[in-house]
Amino acid sequence: MFNNLVNGLFYTIIPSVLFYRTLKINLQRRYTSPQSSMKTLSTLHATLSSGLSIAYLSDLVALNNYSLGISLISSGFFLVDLAHIMLYQRHYSKHLLMSYYLHHIFALVGLSYVNVFPYYIARGYLSELSTPFLNISWSLSKRGQTGLLYFTNSVAVISMFLSARIYNISNLIYHRPENAGVAFHLITSLFLGLNLSWFQGLLVLYYKDYQNYKHKLA
Repeated sequence: MFNNLVNGLFYTIIPSVLFYRTLKINLQRRYTSPQSSMKTLSTLHATLSSGLSIAYLSDLVALNNYSLGISLISSGFFLVDLAHIMLYQRHYSKHLLMSYYLHHIFALVGLSYVNVFPYYIARGYLSELSTPFLNISWSLSKRGQTGLLYFTNSVAVISMFLSARIYNISNLIYHRPENAGVAFHLITSLFLGLNLSWFQGLLVLYYKDYQNYKHKLA
């Protein structure tokens, strides 16, 4: 067990942390905001993790390759993003800060189930399909471009959030494996709760932005 832990540390976690950390430093040379570089990494992680999960669910990737790949892709990102949040926590509200901490820590714990419940882990990663649209929305809002493109993208965000996150995670909880322990139930329930909270926040944000947009046109 100790040898497996050491091998996992040196062959998956450390290399992936170094990869994301190096990429983040290079991106920060391009972006003035540290958050912008992390949004780019977030989009990269979402694309790779959801794409690999779709490939596994489609029987295009073997379990061993999926297990190694998703561990490499996700462990590094979540650890680097946690470090980023700790360093720049002043940029986040207390509620959002706590939700990010919980999401990332439980996501790392969830990775330990990849060889036990690979189908459910892969299904869970389908929620990342909505992340690129969320990051586009964030980028447009930061630039003050809350026009037609922003609201068109917001429709995509709401649609993807409802299908890939709310419905998908609810379905996983309903069809949970019979031999799943308390920790597995806790993780999936927490993810659903977090996403419901985020979805409510998104609806409020888009409603306010739409009201401001209408006011400008009047």
